[in-house]
Amino acid sequence: MRELQTTLYDNRGYTDENVLYKHRLIDPVQLSKNITFLYGKDSDMFPLLTNTEGQGFTKSIKPKLLNDTQYEWSVMGRMVHTSVVFGLQNATNVKPGLGFTPFGVIFEDDRFIPQYGAYSPDGLHQVRIQSKEKLANGKWLYEMILQGSNPNEFVDLGNFISGKSWVMTVPTVSASKSDGNASNSMSPGKMTNQFGFNRFSKNIAGNVANKITVFEFDTESGGKTNL
Repeated sequence: MRELQTTLYDNRGYTDENVLYKHRLIDPVQLSKNITFLYGKDSDMFPLLTNTEGQGFTKSIKPKLLNDTQYEWSVMGRMVHTSVVFGLQNATNVKPGLGFTPFGVIFEDDRFIPQYGAYSPDGLHQVRIQSKEKLANGKWLYEMILQGSNPNEFVDLGNFISGKSWVMTVPTVSASKSDGNASNSMSPGKMTNQFGFNRFSKNIAGNVANKITVFEFDTESGGKTNL
């Protein structure tokens, strides 16, 4: 690398703190309305990943002074359809659900909704959630019944080991005179961050103001470029 020249700084030709605004990502310190999912992302893309000025995709718009280095953007977690089991209500029941007999299961939370279905952790059994009740210890008791046509089917006890997750499915109701029940919902939130800076210093003696320095770099292909 070698220094080529020193000239006056002009923000119309060089990237400064307005780069996010030029990409229309802030208004002036609010990122675009695109929601960024915090987990379970379908893609690793993030609103800040944009084409660079060197590729000619940054449009020249009137700069706007940013009143802070802090910015916000909208985020949302993926909808959760699982609930962690605490244990079987009746420990003496070695064949829960046999003969379509209702059985109680204790869960850590109340995410499941009565009249909805659920799959066991091993994926072999589907049940209908009949009712739920809050227990004194903060856990939730759900009454379930197996769905299917085999009266000899029962849920293996390994599905009730504490820490395993059951998965909620769609509700099943009668075709006539059935009422709506409930559905889980989730709203986006906001997170706050600050701009990061890469600062490289060079001492210049003399009476200097508003100067920029041009450097020449070797490119990977063997050519030269100016920055």
